[in-house]
Amino acid sequence: MRASLLSALLPENVFKLFEVQEKGMVIFEKSTFNTDGFYLYAVCEDGLVGEVISTVKEVYGGSVAGIEDYAPEESPLLKLTDKQLEVLLFAYKSGYFDNPRRITLRELAQILGLSPSTVKEHLRKAERKILEELIG
Repeated sequence: MRASLLSALLPENVFKLFEVQEKGMVIFEKSTFNTDGFYLYAVCEDGLVGEVISTVKEVYGGSVAGIEDYAPEESPLLKLTDKQLEVLLFAYKSGYFDNPRRITLRELAQILGLSPSTVKEHLRKAERKILEELIG
């Protein structure tokens, strides 16, 4: 579900969201902010959709922007080898893709116990596979 919210601030009745999360709703950390508003992404079992929608409406005054079946088997990340995924996720979480970078390629390599050229190659192959899935 993608919800368009009127307010991105932490509302007073946010605990209602926590109650729905305990039942199985997952809110993605990454939400979208743009000129159209704030979008929150949530995943839940089919039987919980109605409660998730009503809770988001009640807590944020939001509206449903879209509902889709979630198919994790379609994730571009599944195309990566285990090592590519490990290096990519570690680089991302360590701030390698931030601007300015919070970690260098050499530091990544040292932590991962790999050569800088090996880390760079894993990242390039992972990026290529993901872009092929998204663009190609």
